Amino acid sequence: MITLNVPQFAIRWLLLTFLKHRIQRVKLRSSNKFFDWIEVTAGMPQGTWLGPLTFVMYIDDLNPQCVVHKFVDDTILTEILPSEAAHSQMPQYLDNLLTWSKNNCMVINSKKTTEMILGTADKIPPPLLTISNNPVQRVKCFKLP
Repeated sequence: MITLNVPQFAIRWLLLTFLKHRIQRVKLRSSNKFFDWIEVTAGMPQGTWLGPLTFVMYIDDLNPQCVVHKFVDDTILTEILPSEAAHSQMPQYLDNLLTWSKNNCMVINSKKTTEMILGTADKIPPPLLTISNNPVQRVKCFKLP
């Protein structure tokens, strides 16, 4: 984790103080009723300026051995296949990503993961990618974040 020339103790202090012992409760607008406070044990607080920064720091060492485009909370793996390439390496790149995510206590949501093939590889597509035995949806287009 982190290769940004920031001391590890500073990063750990930041993450621990920002993410530990957070509590939340629900308020119903219709009745103005409040539920009990509960501790939040996962996730990143929404709407904070520190949230995206900590996520970028957290994924800085993500390197699945292919071209990677990192956005605030999205990651795109890219593979360019020369026309003479025998087969795609994307299953291995995805395995690298899944290993990294497991080692860093993160979960890849297979329902929000898509694969898009451009060019001649679309004529004879490779086998579908899978995450935890769930096939990754292959799409013709998607919107970048």
